[in-house]
Amino acid sequence: MRLRSITPGFALTLLAACGGGGGGSQVSLTTVSGTVVADAALAGYSVIVLTPTEPPSDGALLAIGKTGSDGRFTATSHLGPIRPFLIVAGGGSFALDEWKYRTLHSVSHRGGDVKVTPLTELLVARLLNHGLSQFDIAAVNELQNRPEADVSTARQQVVTYLLNRPGKADGFTTSPVDVSAVTDFASMPLNAVAGDVHFDALKRLHDSLMDSESIRGVEQHMLFGNDPPADLLAMLTLDFVANCTPHGINAPSGPTRIILDRHAITIGSVELAFQTGDKLRIQGNPLDDNYGWSFNSTTGQANAGFNIVAGRLTSFGVLSSTCVPQSEVSLSGKHPSVLALIRLLSQSIDLSREFQCAGPITYPGFLAAPDPNVLFFGENGAVRINGLSSPSLHLPSMAVFTVDAAPLVVTAGQVAPIRLTSLRASFDIAASPIDFDAFEVQLTDTGQITGLSLTNAHSQQAQHCGI
Repeated sequence: MRLRSITPGFALTLLAACGGGGGGSQVSLTTVSGTVVADAALAGYSVIVLTPTEPPSDGALLAIGKTGSDGRFTATSHLGPIRPFLIVAGGGSFALDEWKYRTLHSVSHRGGDVKVTPLTELLVARLLNHGLSQFDIAAVNELQNRPEADVSTARQQVVTYLLNRPGKADGFTTSPVDVSAVTDFASMPLNAVAGDVHFDALKRLHDSLMDSESIRGVEQHMLFGNDPPADLLAMLTLDFVANCTPHGINAPSGPTRIILDRHAITIGSVELAFQTGDKLRIQGNPLDDNYGWSFNSTTGQANAGFNIVAGRLTSFGVLSSTCVPQSEVSLSGKHPSVLALIRLLSQSIDLSREFQCAGPITYPGFLAAPDPNVLFFGENGAVRINGLSSPSLHLPSMAVFTVDAAPLVVTAGQVAPIRLTSLRASFDIAASPIDFDAFEVQLTDTGQITGLSLTNAHSQQAQHCGI
């Protein structure tokens, strides 16, 4: 079966609907089997095995399977000769522990008995140096012809990271997770029983997670834990040529040079200068590595949006046109990670970090006004209220982020440094009585907290202070 790029949601629907691979190629059939395991065998997961097409294209060859009660799967199809395989396992239930592993990836050069676990998820992310969407065809082609030596190097980097992992009770301390006995994350034998070396390592990793922390949140910290606070002005440094498709009269069409700087957004010969009062919003789903930047003008003329997938600028919308870059656009230093945004938020808050909660206290650990509450951020991106044993949430594990900046200030034709005024993050957990983990904080231009809300579905607690 051959598949071109499709949306993550449709991919999971396809996985659930299909029971096995198909034909469509003269290449002989290939069977890949394996086990999907986290802190237990993961039953009912849809599994897809992907390889690049030959000749290369924007599609992929795939085989589909499903895990049984023991986490075992088998997938057979015409997968071609190009290696390595990329294996994706997704689905399961929305139980509060199982959501931590909603989507897992693995990689294998030889097939055989392939393991798909939280360790292989970290391995693939480290190998590619970015997170993966649920169904990431671009990653299939990125992996093409990567040697096994690269996989071994990435494995050692994961081992080293976990040995220096921040503690779940105190993000400023180290709480080592030793998985070094697992010499090959994808092929070493694994039985989901206590005493098995491979399974015990997975259990240690699971036990190190905060209640609101997922393996994709661990991945975010592993990849971006050293990022400094985001500099949003750095986003205003783009210069590229795109093919524009008009959707209105007098809209840009065809090859068009686009420049984004501190003065204006320039599209061909049209200059849309920034004005004081214009607004910047960043929205993203870091777990699927999809982001959007949008600039909203006070006049409505300079409204523009940038779409970013897996660290790549995929499209730009402005003046009733959709523009697709003709070649790769470097976003190095311009595309802030979630950790960088969290650290910018921490930097933007008034030094006292205090806020009052006038409403009734519904979440033990919060203090009622006039007593002040204090907001803390851990090194691992966790937010905490009033100390280590009080309400907390692991922000890098959230699925949806929205960051709003204060209205832009333009001085002498240049955008001044940009401050944050709000950050909202959430992760929907359908089986929870409260339904989601969520955090929101609102700030004044001077960094004083005017509103804060925190919901922890795992503890079934929520508190709203001025929001």
